[in-house]
Amino acid sequence: SAVAFGSQTAFLATNSTEVIASTVGFFRVFGVASIRGTANTNNLIQMTDGSTTKDVWRQFGSGNMATEFDFVVWLRPGDSISAIASTSTGFIAGSVRQIADSTGSFVQPNGFPL
Repeated sequence: SAVAFGSQTAFLATNSTEVIASTVGFFRVFGVASIRGTANTNNLIQMTDGSTTKDVWRQFGSGNMATEFDFVVWLRPGDSISAIASTSTGFIAGSVRQIADSTGSFVQPNGFPL
């Protein structure tokens, strides 16, 4: 799926939780998570339906490491997905773009066609 200037949303979490999508549809989520330092750190991406939370992707450890991620999620009404870095030595950054709507119809990049 194409990334376009008007169709992507960048995110960054460090020692925080950032909601990265909460609209119904299919979303491509991609980026990198890194850990720097000696503190045990959880970098993760979680989905919630408002009552139950599930881990979708996780990086755990200490020291110096970086791990890329790239996957597609389906969000129903009431669902959201968040990026979480548990300490100030953890960073999770990336981009999210809706690639299909609630019926599965492809969402064109903003500005296409010209």
